[in-house]
Amino acid sequence: MSARSLILTMCTIMLLTLTGAAVAQQVAIPVTPQLRVIVEPNHVLRNGAYVQGQVLLRVLLASPRPFAAINFTMPEIAGARVITLSAPKTRTIHVYEKIGYAYETRVSLFPEQSGMLIIPPITITGSVTNEVGEKEPFDLSNPRVEIPVHPINLALEDSWWMVADAVEISEDWTPEPEQFRVGDTVRRHVYVVAHGAGIEQLPHIEQYANQGYAVVGAWQDGKTDLTKNGMVARLKQTWDLRIQSSDAMYISPIEIHYWDPDADQPAVARLPSKRVEPLARDPEAVRRALVEAAMTVHQAQRLGALVLFAIPMGVCLLLL
Repeated sequence: MSARSLILTMCTIMLLTLTGAAVAQQVAIPVTPQLRVIVEPNHVLRNGAYVQGQVLLRVLLASPRPFAAINFTMPEIAGARVITLSAPKTRTIHVYEKIGYAYETRVSLFPEQSGMLIIPPITITGSVTNEVGEKEPFDLSNPRVEIPVHPINLALEDSWWMVADAVEISEDWTPEPEQFRVGDTVRRHVYVVAHGAGIEQLPHIEQYANQGYAVVGAWQDGKTDLTKNGMVARLKQTWDLRIQSSDAMYISPIEIHYWDPDADQPAVARLPSKRVEPLARDPEAVRRALVEAAMTVHQAQRLGALVLFAIPMGVCLLLL
């Protein structure tokens, strides 16, 4: 086979693979109503789940005819925290030139103990309307699903156990580190995005001080987004740092250790330490600050003197 033929063959295989993947992501339109219970991500079926690790459950009912009635109740799942990502709803689907209908709901499961997580049989009953307007009943059921749940893995050498599909961390500063001056109070903002976890599952993030700066304030703001691909925790952590030295210094790193269930091993999201060379103190800014402070004290003293003078005058006027 020539090099050209080999290249053409490889390109054809890649194209077919990508096309097949795109079609597989679509909802297939069956000949009759069909129920599917899909467990995601793939590593759950391959390796099992972990305590406090997210398991996605997708209940999908597809039909070539519009639904006339649907009766469905999610069974109770013991041993797991259940979060509804999207309430059950019906939508129209298009596959090439065909039109079908899908009834779907998605939930997140967070196992609370190791062992076997059992998802009971899921049943949906109802009817569809055929071409002549008649109602055709259906009664569909999916067998129960068993998922092994692993306990906390001691290979994660951290005091806080967190399972996440991915953790992203970034930062910015006010002002920029190149503009730091001795005596300034600067602000460090750290942003954390954890996929497959809720905000309450994130560990406490610590900003350590050293001889060059002091931590004089800290606060945070966070939320949990519910998406079709699971829960996403978003955290903004802010610290106020007072620059105390003109010597070159290193701002301590920020690390978040977690368990990656897909790789089945510990992982870390990290902001490396930052070297900073503060500028000398700005004499003009210091002078302005001292003048403003003196004016504030002077105005307070004048107000106090006026109050002390007004009290006896008021008493005299009252006696008169």
